[in-house]
Order: sequence, then structure tokens, then C-alpha cells
Amino acid sequence: MKIMTGLFLVVAGFFLAGSIQLNAQNMKPGSMPQGFGLSRQYPYDQGIDKNPQVIFVESFEDRTLDGLRKRWEDVSNEKGKVLAFSDLVPSGASGKTSIQMTAHRGQDNGGHLFRRLLPGYDTLFVRFYVRFAADHGYIHHFVTLSGMKNPPSWPTGDAGLRPVDRFSSGIEPVTHSQQFNPPRQFDPPGIWHFYTYWPRMRTWQNDTGDGTSYYGNDFEPLEPVLIPRDRWICVEIA
Repeated sequence: MKIMTGLFLVVAGFFLAGSIQLNAQNMKPGSMPQGFGLSRQYPYDQGIDKNPQVIFVESFEDRTLDGLRKRWEDVSNEKGKVLAFSDLVPSGASGKTSIQMTAHRGQDNGGHLFRRLLPGYDTLFVRFYVRFAADHGYIHHFVTLSGMKNPPSWPTGDAGLRPVDRFSSGIEPVTHSQQFNPPRQFDPPGIWHFYTYWPRMRTWQNDTGDGTSYYGNDFEPLEPVLIPRDRWICVEIA
């Protein structure tokens, strides 16, 4: 799919096209999920929203912005041009709809969907599908999970500050890797990394880690993971 005006991506989800689900499970601290997981019980994720471990599912199947606003606390659709529903879905999906987000260069800042998960959870698992356009370029921020005391009903950020009462970690494309000296460059969308703020984060100003300016710390695999264009990608966060 060709877009000439700027940044374009399509988000669908967890085997069921267009869904976003989060579920909490009882796990020992520091352990990672093993085995097939919850989704094996629900082929194509049909009926997975009925499982008590599942906190939230978004299917996009009603194809209305009013419906989105009922399920998400903050929906950003600048000038009514950023969000659109698409028939483009992953192969084998049982749903027929995904959501398309387009950032128009020089006209808007893209858009977002945001909601709080109250009263809060210690462990979350997220899975979704995303497809970056064939001519997709740089993207600033992507999908973020955060924890905060008394969170507002809209996304916030305190760039440059080390937080004392919150954390956030976003899985994002980045076009350079800090594991190489000098940093190694990659074609857009780039490679996957986590952009993270938390109370023990380190400054960029020195080697001791303490300073007066803090921007998101970078976590990436030892071997960079390239992000393809024009192909569905399953993304899981645990």
C-alpha cells in the first residue's frame, strides 16, 4: 500500500485481526512465560475476551471512531485525518478490520489510542500485529506500557527527567544502534528497541549514571532485529 504524504502504519492484533489484548498471570518474580500460553486455547483468538485473565481486547470490528472512544480514554485523530479503518489484515486472521494511522508530514503529529488499566497490575502481556508501509520512514514513538501513581486519563511524558513515581517502556523502531562505536545506522523503519524511563535510569552525561538530564535508556538485543516494511509483524511484550 503506497502513501505519498508521510508516515503510515496499520495495527491489527493477536491472531484475531485488529485486536489488542492484555492479560495478567501469576508468575514468580523474574520468571518469563514458557510454553504455548493462553492463546492456544483460543484458535484465532475467538472467545479469548471471555477468559478472566484477559484484561482488554480491541477488535476494531465495529469500524467506528465513536466505538473507539467508548473503549479508549483518549483518542487522538488530528484534523480527522490520522485514523482510518482498513481491510488489510494478517493472513489467516478471523477478523476483517485493522486500524490505519497516518502522520502527514508538516500537517500533524500522527495520532494515538490510550487507556488506563485500573486499578493496576504487576505483570502484563501484550500481543499485536503491525504492518509498516512500503515507503515508511522515521517514527518517533510507538507502543508504550507505563506505570504511574495517580495516572491521568491521557498520555504524559517528562522527557529529560529521571522519574521517582513512574516508569514507562515503549517498544519502538530506531534507525541506529548504540551497541556499535560509532553507532551503526539502519534504513527506516530500523531495528527494534525499548525506550525506557524508570527511577534507576542512567544519564547520558557521564559514565557514573548520575546527572541533571535523563532521556530514555535504550535496551536492544545483542544482535539487531531488522524491521521489514510492507509485511505483517507479530509483536509480543512481556
